[in-house]
Amino acid sequence: VTRVDSDGSLLVQFHRYDAPQRVESNNLACLSKVTSDSFGPMQHSEPVLWQYLPRDASKARIRSVPDINGPWSGGSLQPSEVFGVSKELRGSDGILYLELADGRGWMFEGKPGQGILCQRGIVTDGGTQVHATQELETLHYTVRPFTLEAARELLTSMRAACGKESFRCCLQGAVERARLSCPQEQQEGAVRS
Repeated sequence: VTRVDSDGSLLVQFHRYDAPQRVESNNLACLSKVTSDSFGPMQHSEPVLWQYLPRDASKARIRSVPDINGPWSGGSLQPSEVFGVSKELRGSDGILYLELADGRGWMFEGKPGQGILCQRGIVTDGGTQVHATQELETLHYTVRPFTLEAARELLTSMRAACGKESFRCCLQGAVERARLSCPQEQQEGAVRS
């Protein structure tokens, strides 16, 4: 993170980019820490399980190429659908693209403005990890897309990139935008501090 703007967006220097890239505050959930060896495509010898977990009950259109705006392959993912991934590819847009093992096309981990859509390694309510060799089926899950450690690291980077007052204003703005984008019934059930 090289700069935090007053609207909560970040200027981030990504590996393999000459110039820093602007990341809107509503897209922070799509960011993930990666190691330097994870920029090339990752081919899996056996499918790795992922699950489509949208915030609403919408289907996802599978793309025929690794591009959010790419042509529709004709297939869709249903909410909570578990699917196998044969290849993972981080695009030049920073988004992780997932090639479906059954040949239907490409999905993406997250989408700007919508946050995380797919999660790797499904964990059931009982805490059991589901592996790629097990049956593909819809499972009950506990969603944990953003760890506390990752949040602390991101906030520390943001604070280092700007002054204390600017950082405080950015956080307040981000919380307000998150509150406004949250469905009314979730807002009413939220605990305020």
